[in-house]
Amino acid sequence: MTKADLIAVLADRLRLPSARAELLVDVVCDCMGQSMSRGEKIEIRATHPNYLYTQALVYALGPVLSMMVVIGGIIVLSLGCLLLGLDLIRDRRGRGVATSGQGL
Repeated sequence: MTKADLIAVLADRLRLPSARAELLVDVVCDCMGQSMSRGEKIEIRATHPNYLYTQALVYALGPVLSMMVVIGGIIVLSLGCLLLGLDLIRDRRGRGVATSGQGL
């Protein structure tokens, strides 16, 4: 990719005038040149846009999944308490123990 190609892509994607896109490319190239003159290493990596969207989706779903787990735990706990209560009531009636609503 040439400098002109990069300017054209930036102008198109960022909806910038060509002069501003060229200024942006010049600033980046100057910064890279200064870093290299100081002996720093430069890495240019391409990141696929779908990878970024996937990361954002996973990051956003974290709190949602946490709430679903909490709500599921509350439901399981409630059902367990309900079943335990029903079992206790059935056990008392089977033994002939007076429960509320029945006379002593």
